[in-house]
Amino acid sequence: MSCFSETFPVRWHETGRDERLQVATAVQYLGHAAGLHAEQLGFSLEALGEWGITWVLARMKVSFQSRPRRGETLVLDTWPYGGERMLFRRDYRIRTASGDPVLTASSWWVVFGLESRKVEPLPQFMKERFAAFTEPALDGAEVRIPVLKDPSAGPEFRARLSDIDWNGHVNNGRFVDFVLEDAFGRGRTEDGLQGLEIAFRAEAVLNDTLQAFSEPEGESGLLHSIRRCADGQELVRARTLWGPGGSL
Repeated sequence: MSCFSETFPVRWHETGRDERLQVATAVQYLGHAAGLHAEQLGFSLEALGEWGITWVLARMKVSFQSRPRRGETLVLDTWPYGGERMLFRRDYRIRTASGDPVLTASSWWVVFGLESRKVEPLPQFMKERFAAFTEPALDGAEVRIPVLKDPSAGPEFRARLSDIDWNGHVNNGRFVDFVLEDAFGRGRTEDGLQGLEIAFRAEAVLNDTLQAFSEPEGESGLLHSIRRCADGQELVRARTLWGPGGSL
């Protein structure tokens, strides 16, 4: 099985005021490429829908190396890195056309029942088709994020129709936006973001009101939690890591 590769430019609407690629958009590139490769392999959302199941992102870990400028050409590579038990792993690498690294990432996906709205075992035929590549994008890519002990409340978000994806719930990319918006509201800036770890624990649907919470972790980290206001259930837990230039 070959690696899937895609080449594309950084478009003007994908950049911020500094004309550099926005972090949330870079993460969305990964989901887009994963969908294209799954379709190429015969496991598109439409195909899985015929079996009453779908793909759902369970967790992701991203290491950021640079933020390319508007107009730069990027090369994205993605490949499966094995399936076991309930999880299927997919890795990614983005670089510029000249070879400069942009990010590396690992993600873990689950099969989700469209009617049960619950995680289901990974079918054997998928495990066999997604044989592992020998090279992971990130070493030690486990995502273990502790429960927040004394978080402070951040902004609220209402799940709009534009936030809802094919699976009928808030898209994982929007949760990345929510986490980063909370961090930016606490004086962080995109230039200093070095790492993102995020775990998706439950789904949000149209018109849910959500709230972000966060607390510092050590000298360079923030822990994040996105919760549903109606019942307090934690939907997302995340960690962001910041380096020089990460604060206003």
